[in-house]
Amino acid sequence: MNIKKLSFTLTFIFWNHKVFSIPVNKGASTLLIESDSEDMLDSSIEVDLNDKNIEVYDEFTDDENIETDIIKSNFEECLTDNCFETSKYILSNMDSSVNPCEDFYQFTCGGWMNNQLKENEFYNDMIREQKKIVDKEIIELLSNDYKVNERLSKEDQEYDEKTFNNLKNIYDFCLNPPEEGMVGNDYLSEFIRKLNIYELKGENKTDIFTNLMAKLRNTGFPLVDFEYYQYPNNFDQKFLILQLKYNREITVSSYLSHTETMPEMTIHFKEFIKNVLNVVNHNEKDIEEKVETIYEIEQKFNNLKLIETLERCKDKYNDLTFFNQNEEIDEIQLDTLNKKYPFIDWKLYLKKILEFYDIKNVNFDTLIICDVFADAIAIVNNIFNETDIKGLATYMEWLTLISLKNVSRDINNAFSEIEDYYYRNTDIYGEEYPNKGYYENNEYPSNIYYDEEYPSEGYNEYSSDIYGEEYPSEGYYENNEYPSNIYYDEEYRNEEFNEPSSDIYNSKDDINYDKIECIDMVKQHMPIALTKYYVDHKLSENIKNKTKQIIENIKESMFDRISMIEWLDEETKQKVIEKLSKMKDIIEYPEIFNNPKIIYEKYKYIDIKDYFTYYLLPKNDNQFIYLSETESGVDPLMVNAFYIHSLNEIYIPAAYLRLPYYGISGSDYLNYGYFGTIIGHEVTHAFDNTGRLYDSDGNKNNWWTDDDDKDFKELSQCFIDQYNDFSFTVNNKKYVIDGEFTLGENIADNGGLSRGYEAWKKSILKNPEKASQHNKKLPGLSKYTLDQLFYIAYGQSHCSIGDEKDPHAPGKARVNVVLSNSKDFAKAFNCPTGSPMNPKNKCSMW
Repeated sequence: MNIKKLSFTLTFIFWNHKVFSIPVNKGASTLLIESDSEDMLDSSIEVDLNDKNIEVYDEFTDDENIETDIIKSNFEECLTDNCFETSKYILSNMDSSVNPCEDFYQFTCGGWMNNQLKENEFYNDMIREQKKIVDKEIIELLSNDYKVNERLSKEDQEYDEKTFNNLKNIYDFCLNPPEEGMVGNDYLSEFIRKLNIYELKGENKTDIFTNLMAKLRNTGFPLVDFEYYQYPNNFDQKFLILQLKYNREITVSSYLSHTETMPEMTIHFKEFIKNVLNVVNHNEKDIEEKVETIYEIEQKFNNLKLIETLERCKDKYNDLTFFNQNEEIDEIQLDTLNKKYPFIDWKLYLKKILEFYDIKNVNFDTLIICDVFADAIAIVNNIFNETDIKGLATYMEWLTLISLKNVSRDINNAFSEIEDYYYRNTDIYGEEYPNKGYYENNEYPSNIYYDEEYPSEGYNEYSSDIYGEEYPSEGYYENNEYPSNIYYDEEYRNEEFNEPSSDIYNSKDDINYDKIECIDMVKQHMPIALTKYYVDHKLSENIKNKTKQIIENIKESMFDRISMIEWLDEETKQKVIEKLSKMKDIIEYPEIFNNPKIIYEKYKYIDIKDYFTYYLLPKNDNQFIYLSETESGVDPLMVNAFYIHSLNEIYIPAAYLRLPYYGISGSDYLNYGYFGTIIGHEVTHAFDNTGRLYDSDGNKNNWWTDDDDKDFKELSQCFIDQYNDFSFTVNNKKYVIDGEFTLGENIADNGGLSRGYEAWKKSILKNPEKASQHNKKLPGLSKYTLDQLFYIAYGQSHCSIGDEKDPHAPGKARVNVVLSNSKDFAKAFNCPTGSPMNPKNKCSMW
């Protein structure tokens, strides 16, 4: 049933202007306003509703039917330090000289953008601002000793401390590696002995070698490995890149490339093998046999030009991972991989890896392998297939030892000797040695290829303006020409390759890039453990319950909205309701990990006792969680929120539950403006142009009637056209948005704003007695109504400077276009019809 309320607005001119919005019973002729405010001249005023000077209007339209009480004008002011800081933060971000009905983004974010430019920041946003806060807090935790969580039992405290010690050891060894990180030969001998490389288990050669390869890989010595990869436009399929992990230390067969002109290299190379094996083995006869086996295999690799082939494969890998170019790359399943390279059982190999990390519920039949290193792995396959299992075990021991070059002085010395001989006797440039770029008299030059400053010609032409003009942003185009990268008003910057230039990453906050890199390493290896410790010591105990309440209110407002939508058939409405009812949520991290023992067991394969055990940490170990059909794999310390289509689940990582997005005590209007709209955004993703293709169980399934499908596309076209027509200017250049490319995020933004606002009002109705306590005014912001502050919070959540390759619209559009579609916003700021922020034509879907 569609219940409307009537309300009116009175403006009293005293020392301050007061605006009241009060529910009025339909048919009433007078209304008595009572107030205990000292600012009011009278304690009560009787209003004649028939007076022509009194404007009466519908507070809610047919498509925004939320029944609510209007917040009283005498709500108390918050005077805590936190509230003063919050008020100061909001005011510093604003540019109050701008009319909010003309450009709300500039009104809410103008001060923030100006401050960024003063600090020489050309690429920043609120997510990065919050990440800096979280990173500082993590660094503080890992820089100190274990803090006891008194809420845990004694047994759980012991597990918690053991887990923390591994967290701290990873961080400490990363940040401050020992100057002398070498280990003795006895240590290495014992380590190799415990590996049991020659303990050959399996029914046949393939099984035996697969088990050996998996054991070595999980110990930190991968010869071949998998890397999870996600194509940007294909989120339904799980991809793995098959890699040959021959690094520089392992590709020693290149020393044999000049044996025809330097036959004595054979003697020196065999001596090199012997010196390495001698580190852990003193049986001369055994060593001699192994030297011949290893030399024979390395010579075969050299003859088949493995190193050159590997370099070409790496180029393909870079094209795929950096530029998403997959030309000439086979995409095959595991069964096909077994037929193509039968030297190991690939399904068994992957299964052993997943078991090591306790990854469950993986559908092997649906995995797609990107065979990027095909040519190089084919060479390895041919050589290994013709080598007996004892020879393979010998070669794997050899690869294991030379991988320890950086932690063994004797192995390092063996490398130095062979390298010295190789470079002193090899004319790789076609002229007599010494050649520029190599060393003479044991002096290594500062520039390996040049005797002068590194030249810019041929390199720096790509560092600034490769097209002769400023380059536009991905997702935006100038003069209808679609670009492929990012725009800036200065030289191109990319945080993935360049160290950040200011704030948290430099010394002024006592935080540097090395510390950021090291906490990222901890996150990579033990994300859940680090998150649990962070939550226990940096987030309030009841924040999870408060977040659940916000999610509940968001969902309830969505249920209300669904019942009012006229363009949906009843059949489709029931499907939408079913999907929303089944939608799960994870806050901070999965609840199972509230138990310290379970976390300890999850990471039991990590035991950092010294620098050597740190050095052997398996790389990219957390990536395999993405293969699970039942786990999301979301980084719980990422400042972002997610909706996972295949699980019908929203995930709110712990890092989001901090200021400025969340946690402002006594200011629900800000929490819902900042954070509630984000929850609403993720909920709406379940029903955007991609989410609508999945049913309530996360299966791809068309559950739309033909009429509703047609209506959805028509409503989507409104958004596409609207965003295509929106333009903005950067450095006197005009840019517009690709409305189709950003459609999903735009639908979610618009739905998220409505749900956040409705849910805030719903929270007041649910607990009117405490509404004042939960919605205190902030000092210095009294001239704004709480509704206006809700929208200011929303606007400031999207302050940004510089935009990246991203399916989201830029910050200015995420604020101005979204708010221009909101009738509630127009009412809150009294924006005239036809003004930029209150156009006559609006788009609406959810």
